[in-house]
Amino acid sequence: KGYLESPNGDIIYITDTVKEGNLSVHITKNLPKNISETFDAVVDKKQRFRTQCNHTATHLLHQALREVLGDHVQQKGSRVSSDHLRFDFSHFSKVNMEQLTEIENFVNARIEGKLGLEENRNVPIDKAISDGAIALFDEKYGDTVRTIKFGSSYELCGGTHVKNTSDIWQFKIKSEGAIASGIRRIEAITFDSVKEYFTDKESEYNKTKKLLNNSGDIVKSIAELIDEKNRLKKERDQFIKEKTNSIKDSIKSEIKEKKGIRFISKNVSLSPSAMKDLIFSLGNELDNLFIILISEFNSKV
Repeated sequence: KGYLESPNGDIIYITDTVKEGNLSVHITKNLPKNISETFDAVVDKKQRFRTQCNHTATHLLHQALREVLGDHVQQKGSRVSSDHLRFDFSHFSKVNMEQLTEIENFVNARIEGKLGLEENRNVPIDKAISDGAIALFDEKYGDTVRTIKFGSSYELCGGTHVKNTSDIWQFKIKSEGAIASGIRRIEAITFDSVKEYFTDKESEYNKTKKLLNNSGDIVKSIAELIDEKNRLKKERDQFIKEKTNSIKDSIKSEIKEKKGIRFISKNVSLSPSAMKDLIFSLGNELDNLFIILISEFNSKV
């Protein structure tokens, strides 16, 4: 993003840029008065830098995934913007928390390692591949390519990157999940987006402490709440069981029979699931039973 400026001061703001074959197509909010004029392209430097951080991070993430999960990992897609990155890759199972932490630490170690950018243009593609550069199998390359290297991360790439990994500041994984069979997706952030992320998390933490009236061990307080919830659930389940059995006995005593058919209709105060269990239980005990139960639960009949 940025803008195009003509010598007469006409400014055209660019909202997005997409590739159409070998062409770069600019998406604009308005058209110039004279489309034949010469325009100077002015890049949004802040947005460009944040995008560079996220793009370089995808290279480091790719390397980390292959290091932690194995060489079977292949990039299956990615999206880089100024505020986050998305990376799709082949893998046969969910990446667990320990692995995600290891991957995150791997990337941050390369950031802290202050690895400089090694860029080479017009490299014969056969030489780049033989030298160990990673290529995307569904990507079309020419006879010569551009290679990007940060330490041992070495890929064919035409995108924009930081000059040094330390520019990224920090890398944080926000989510990991499946998007298709055998395809996983990681979404992550870098640079000042990480600062914003931790600021938001700190705010959530403080709000949680306030709700718990806790000034010390919040984890202990939450664990105690969960234990209390489980205890109350057991008591509730036992109460429902006893109530259901009582209603069951009452129903059995009120059943009417005519010509071998048992019949009962009754208004009960049970949840739909408890009522369903009661009906199945009665059906298993009594043959030829026709039963209608009515209950009002959560303001619904």
